[in-house]
Amino acid sequence: LDNNGQSCNGAKRFLVVDDLYDAFLAKFSAALGEAKVGDPFAEDTVLGPLSSLAAAERLDQQVQRAVAQGATLEVGGT
Repeated sequence: LDNNGQSCNGAKRFLVVDDLYDAFLAKFSAALGEAKVGDPFAEDTVLGPLSSLAAAERLDQQVQRAVAQGATLEVGGT
């Protein structure tokens, strides 16, 4: 969650061996679900806002497109 994923080294995809998928998904989803979202100046915040409204809208479109193509939201969203 460093840099809110807004850097060139931010991972967007993970390749996971089939046998490890369920365990990976459970641990990864739990970690993301526990990450506090909020004011980037607050000590306990892990994930702050995106850099701009346009960045937030692009991300929303990417998520909507992924769900429309069969992706499942595991944490957050609807």
